[in-house]
Amino acid sequence: MTVLRPKYPIVAGIIFVLVYWFGPDYGQRTANKLLDNMWLQADKLGLSAADLGKVTKYQGSIDLESTRPEHRTYYLPLREIKRINKLLNQIAEHSA
Repeated sequence: MTVLRPKYPIVAGIIFVLVYWFGPDYGQRTANKLLDNMWLQADKLGLSAADLGKVTKYQGSIDLESTRPEHRTYYLPLREIKRINKLLNQIAEHSA
């Protein structure tokens, strides 16, 4: 059995530490930006958390309410936020 070893273990270690150290911050900043955009669009369309749940078919208006920028205590998965943003953009285009 062959053990795979990186050619430059110090460089691999540095890259691992950088990704491990800064990766979660990047993900949270991205989620914050997307959630802010989602609520900006929802507010422009006059949608509450319950309405947003019905329109986007997301189960859990309490989850959506806790993602508001004023009191954000919950983060939806990025895939779900992107899907909701896409739906809201489509609704905004059709209503304009």
